[in-house]
Amino acid sequence: GYIIFSCIFLYEVITQKIQTASSFTDDVSFTKMSKNVLVEPYADEYVNVYAKGALIGMCIDILMRQNSDGSRGILDLMKDLSATYGVDKPFEDDTIISEITAMTYPAVGDFLQKHVVGDTPIKYGNFLASVGLRLGTQKVATGYFLNGNQPYISGDAQKNEIFIIPGTDTTFFSSLGIQGGDVIKSINDKAYNLENVYDLISDSNSWKTGDDITMEVTRDGEILSLSGKVVQPKVDSQTITEIQYLTPSKQQKLREAWLMGS
Repeated sequence: GYIIFSCIFLYEVITQKIQTASSFTDDVSFTKMSKNVLVEPYADEYVNVYAKGALIGMCIDILMRQNSDGSRGILDLMKDLSATYGVDKPFEDDTIISEITAMTYPAVGDFLQKHVVGDTPIKYGNFLASVGLRLGTQKVATGYFLNGNQPYISGDAQKNEIFIIPGTDTTFFSSLGIQGGDVIKSINDKAYNLENVYDLISDSNSWKTGDDITMEVTRDGEILSLSGKVVQPKVDSQTITEIQYLTPSKQQKLREAWLMGS
């Protein structure tokens, strides 16, 4: 039971990180982004560094399992790197990838050049499939303006405005015709801005499915009045499920080695 619970928790963590990473631009060199994360245009990507960094580690772990028949993973690489480098001996940026490749397998080096130094998006579903997991999506309930701690709105301090984060799409927004980038001016005749943004969250908690709602927004400089009914907000959420095989498979064996770290 404990092992099953641990696997479910791991799958949830992975899907959350894939969901987070997918909300950012994915065709950017990770080395360039992480190196310049404190300056524009990369400053807004700092959350992505943590999400995508963990996913890159996952992919390297899976690649090492594939190339070692399950016997070696990323922890082995970390031990080898620790033996070579440490507090008194930092690695050189220009040579570290070639050294990691020598410590592991050509496939790891190719991955790093293509997806970390290069800007090719990672197809996480392919990596997960190699260990017998299926990456899919399902509709799940969410909040009107928040998904847990992840907001669907942001603000412009200079203009004192609240806007829908570009790329955001929920059943609630789509039913009203709200688009990413829309600036919220008022809802049901109550004006909202950064000064009363917490009112927006608390007021939405009292909305009920089927209530009439009118939201006034500005889009591309044009004022729009969008009316409809309150609907339960739902979003596409990533899911990971284990692929069931009729006979023992290579993917299952790799999954067991990957999950157990042995």
